[in-house]
Amino acid sequence: MRIARQKMLGENKARREIWWKWAGLCCLLIWPQSAALADRAIRIISVDANATELLAEGGLADYLVAVDMTSHSLLDNRQLADLGYHRNLSAEAILSLEPDLLIGSQHMGPESTLEILRRSDIEMIVLPVPLDTTQLMENINTLASHFDNKAEFDRINQQVAAYHRELNDTRHQHTSIAMTFLLQLNERGLSQAGAGTAGDALIKLLGGQNISRFANYKPVSTEALINENPQVIVLGSELPEQQAQAELLRQHPIFIHGEAFQNAQVYVVPPSLLIAGLSVSAVKAAVDISAKLPSASSQP
Repeated sequence: MRIARQKMLGENKARREIWWKWAGLCCLLIWPQSAALADRAIRIISVDANATELLAEGGLADYLVAVDMTSHSLLDNRQLADLGYHRNLSAEAILSLEPDLLIGSQHMGPESTLEILRRSDIEMIVLPVPLDTTQLMENINTLASHFDNKAEFDRINQQVAAYHRELNDTRHQHTSIAMTFLLQLNERGLSQAGAGTAGDALIKLLGGQNISRFANYKPVSTEALINENPQVIVLGSELPEQQAQAELLRQHPIFIHGEAFQNAQVYVVPPSLLIAGLSVSAVKAAVDISAKLPSASSQP
């Protein structure tokens, strides 16, 4: 009986070994390619600054082989191929890099280039430009669905959701504040953000009233701005805050008489955070600004 029992145990062990080998083979055959990201050198091109930031935050920067001109500063100036302006992409340049995946926004082009790429084996992800946190979070989910590190993208989404809640808690305090977003164009003057721009989206996150009465960005005179006399100025500049404020006053000294400068309500946001819509860093900048804004009860 003991011999028979040992024989039976041996047969069961052999069956288990065969089953595990068979199960392992099945997993290799049916496991989706996107889940094997860490096991092969996938090649990614990003021609959207927001997507580039998200890929870097999600731990995927090492898979990038090329980016557009607005993305380099987000990657600690890694030595990657530069594809130039995202609206003027070269199909030949992209195809020569043999990417597996191209990520861009609805504004990438031209259409002739996109048509060539659609006929290739390159997978393309086209993301809507996010002008609110809802769209930004949807874009994060879209990227997460293509990679196997969902936990990292979930973490980013949770952070954006936390920023959104924080802004919602204070937005009602700023609804009567007149604001403007200005792009500092060095010696070329100032460009003011109108409806449908990322600058306008930033003001909406803060809960303020954009004084602009037009769409897109337009050149603006200092006299017109002083007449409007915004209570808050958000300045798009790559300079440090104090330096950017000083440069604005050097070029346009009349601003010193405006309410925003008089009450120390001039804030600086790098325009690179807004070049492709609202980025995660732009939403974080809005949280920082919101904490410094006067509440409705403290306004005259």
